[in-house]
This record gives sequence, structure tokens and C-alpha cells, in this order.
Amino acid sequence: MTALDIVRQMQAEGRLRWPSIAVTLEALWRYCQRIHDDSSRLAKARTCAADVYLCCACANGDPVAQAMFKSESERIVRGAIARVNREPEFIADTLQEFWKKFLVGPGARVHDYWGRAPLQAWLHLCATRLAIDRQRARRAELERETDLGEELVEQVFDAESTLTRAQFYLPFRCALRNAIAGMTHKDRALLRLHVVERCSIDQIGRAYNVHRATAARWLQRILADLLQRVRNEVGVQVPHLTESEFRSVARLVGGDLAFDVSLFTRGSVGIASCSVGEP
Repeated sequence: MTALDIVRQMQAEGRLRWPSIAVTLEALWRYCQRIHDDSSRLAKARTCAADVYLCCACANGDPVAQAMFKSESERIVRGAIARVNREPEFIADTLQEFWKKFLVGPGARVHDYWGRAPLQAWLHLCATRLAIDRQRARRAELERETDLGEELVEQVFDAESTLTRAQFYLPFRCALRNAIAGMTHKDRALLRLHVVERCSIDQIGRAYNVHRATAARWLQRILADLLQRVRNEVGVQVPHLTESEFRSVARLVGGDLAFDVSLFTRGSVGIASCSVGEP
């Protein structure tokens, strides 16, 4: 039996398993081109014919095939990621990156599958590797962020400011540190880009592949939440703090974090236009 005969049989088996997906013999032959001359590899691919057929269709950009690929594989991929880190945010972000790496563009990993193992087993291994890599990168990032609270505190509470001589210096410092510690990983990363690294809204949008308006909304939410957390905690620690004192402190905080200081004295909390570092 020639290599072409084997590929023809693989096409027939693929059509039987995926009747709504059309892959021509020529397309499948090209997809299997790297193993044409290796009889042992071709024999292995033959045992996973339906999987190879599906991946070939995905590699050719067939949207129906890609939808089926996701539907058939998501439980396996999600489970592999969860074994590394069960946090919902980590799973969602890693899953999104997985589909992008495997299905998007000429360099998509789906091009690398040729049937040396069942597709589900291969995807489980690939998802595990990706999750481990992201977990390592995340740990490195978290190590960089351990000092974020102190960096912000030092920026906000200048040693030369009158705030350092006031009785509410420590409560504000503690409140800001606690508020930052209570943020999600993503929110702390955005805050670092905005305040410590002085990135513009456009730069943050490009870093996260979103429109600048979306990046601005993220920062508005983060800063508003940070302000509210600080205000709530300070109100507990320093119940006798006057409005005048609070406005004075808020003015110092607002100068460095682009807060709308006037909102400290009202029932709602928000920020001014997020323009720090913008060109």
C-alpha cells in the first residue's frame, strides 16, 4: 500500500467521523507531507485518522472544524490547566491563550499534529506544558510585585510632606498597603504599569491587546476601588478624622495616583481622566 493509499483511507475515515467537515485529498496529502517518507509515522497517523483529518481542517482555517475542535477538547484542556492552578482567572486566561496558540495563524500548533498519539492525549500534554510555563511566569511576576505596595506608598507618602508628621500617616499607609494586597493579580499588574512604570493608556491597551478606552475603564475601576478601600479602612482606624484633614491627605494621594481628589469628600468615589504618562 502506497503513502497516497494510506492518506486516501485516512480521508475516508475522517469523513465518516466528521461528516460536516470537508477536507480534500490534496489538502490532507499536503498536511501529511512531512511523514510521507516515514512508513512507521504514517502507520501511526493511520490509527488516528479522524484526529488528523480534524486538525487538517482546523489548520486550513475551517471555522466549523475549529468550533468542533474546541467543543471536543475543552474539557480535556481545561482539566489539564486546572491540575496546575485551579484559580478561575488563571484557567480562563490560559485557556484563551491555548486556543490562540493552537488555532490562530500560520504558526498555530495544530499544524504540528500528525497522529503520533491520540489527539486528546496530545492536547492534555500541551495544555499542561502551557499552564506550567504560565504559572512559572506568574510566580516571577508576583515576586516583582511583592514590593508594589511599598513602591506606591513611598511615592504617595513623600518623606518631606506634612503628612509624615500627621497622626494619620500610619493608618493611611496601612490602608493603602492592605488595599493593594487585596487586589487581583491582573489589577495589581495594571496598577504597576500605570503608577510605577508610568505607562500611558495607549501603551497599556497595546500590552493587553485592547482598545485604549477599555484600558481607561479598567484603570477607572481599579483606582476607584482602591480609593474606596482606603477611605473605608481609614474611617475605621481614624474615626475622628475631620473633612479638612481628609481633603489634605486626599490631595497628596491624588497628586500621584491621578485621583479626582474632590471625590474623597463625597459619597461616591472615582478618578479624573486617566492621563498619567500619556503623550
